[in-house]
Amino acid sequence: MSYDMVTFMFFFLLLFVPVKTIRKHIVCDSPNTELYYELCGDIPEPTFSMEPCLFNWREHVNFSVTAIPRLDLDYLYATLEIWNDKKQFSNTRYDFCSGTDDEYTFCGALKGETIRLNFRTKLSPYPYIKGKFLGKFRVYAGQKEELIMCADFTLNNKI
Repeated sequence: MSYDMVTFMFFFLLLFVPVKTIRKHIVCDSPNTELYYELCGDIPEPTFSMEPCLFNWREHVNFSVTAIPRLDLDYLYATLEIWNDKKQFSNTRYDFCSGTDDEYTFCGALKGETIRLNFRTKLSPYPYIKGKFLGKFRVYAGQKEELIMCADFTLNNKI
């Protein structure tokens, strides 16, 4: 096989063969904790952040999420599943927006409007367990309960 043929095949593969990209986003990477997420589906990418990057169960942690919804946020709920060693650790549904008397500022946001959610929480209700936790976070909006955000995350407690 000639050099020209190898070069042609290489460029053909680069240009015409679809390549799946890995979209892992690191939220936290410290000596005792690693937290990252991967979006699923072709949903616009939200951004997540966490301060401080340390899972100390006695301290408060600040989380923020920035997103541009593709539907109006009149009705909104999220589900969170957490797994550890192939056992379900948690399965929770959070109802945020019902269409009337909602307490969250992002309720009623319109499609395409940038929203930013900041919250401070203590992780003390959850026991500190060393090991790897896998989670699925899904957000649904609208009366038809359409999936508007989907993320799989990994939390690794190293110490």
